[in-house]
Amino acid sequence: MNATCADPQQTPGQDDPPFSLDHFLRGGIMGELLGMGPEHYKAVYAVGHGMYVQGRFKEAAEVFGQLVMHNHRDRDYIMAYAAALQMAGDCADAAMLYTVLALLEPGNPRALLHCSECLVRLGKKQEAIAGLAVVIKQSTGTQHAALGARAQALHALLSAPLSTPTEIQP
Repeated sequence: MNATCADPQQTPGQDDPPFSLDHFLRGGIMGELLGMGPEHYKAVYAVGHGMYVQGRFKEAAEVFGQLVMHNHRDRDYIMAYAAALQMAGDCADAAMLYTVLALLEPGNPRALLHCSECLVRLGKKQEAIAGLAVVIKQSTGTQHAALGARAQALHALLSAPLSTPTEIQP
């Protein structure tokens, strides 16, 4: 809509998107209002993925963040956004997004594993250990065995008592 329009009753121009709260209450997404379709999302995702692969994590996070803003229902976009944030060092925001994904997909331990990794980097060892225990339990005897093995290794590392370095004998 025209940001300079002072009269809320004024009809928007034909190029302005028809923003409607009802659209969102019915489960609509921002991208639909802007005329964005699957091909647009695919192209934008490819740009973000390319940046991620090149190690340009902050830029990739910006791209994936835009995808999430325009299509908040696509869990792959949320995962990509969280992964880019994690790799860019923003583990607090990444952990929050991984938590949302874990709640949306309770049988899929991938998001919880990555959330636990973020918690380790944030110095929240006990929370990470608790999350990893859930990942291990969810992964046992499933197609997520590789995630379970990774979670077990990290859990063992975090649960091991700290040892004091031994003196090196000359």
